Amino acid sequence: LKQLQDTVFVSKMVKICGIGESKAETMILDLIEGQSNPTIAPYAKSGEVHFRVTASAKDTEKANRMLEPILDELKKRFENHIYTMNEDETLEEVVVKLLHQKNLTLATAESCTGGLFTGRIVNVAGVSDVLKEGYITYSNESKMHL
Repeated sequence: LKQLQDTVFVSKMVKICGIGESKAETMILDLIEGQSNPTIAPYAKSGEVHFRVTASAKDTEKANRMLEPILDELKKRFENHIYTMNEDETLEEVVVKLLHQKNLTLATAESCTGGLFTGRIVNVAGVSDVLKEGYITYSNESKMHL
């Protein structure tokens, strides 16, 4: 118990999209097998996968140094699939931020999703600058008018 009191835990999050959980986990199986410190914990989310990488050490600086090689390896293996390493940032926020940065706008047309995508993105602050319009249509006639 005394040893745990003198231990600092530091976690970092790596969020990816475009790869399913089973494939993502397979890609890092060698890192997960036999892990002790630091550890990697994969979490499946809707349309994305999060990896929490945690290290324990006597101080925060040492724990952060222990995380770096694992984080670097995840960056190398997942390259363009990583959309953020900020635990508090969502995929929708990253999309809106990129639209702002690239001076792009967005219009949506959804059918079977019932507005799921647009419903998720409209909750992001500043989206009104980049989201111009959205349509949810079901009938073939409505789709033809778009």
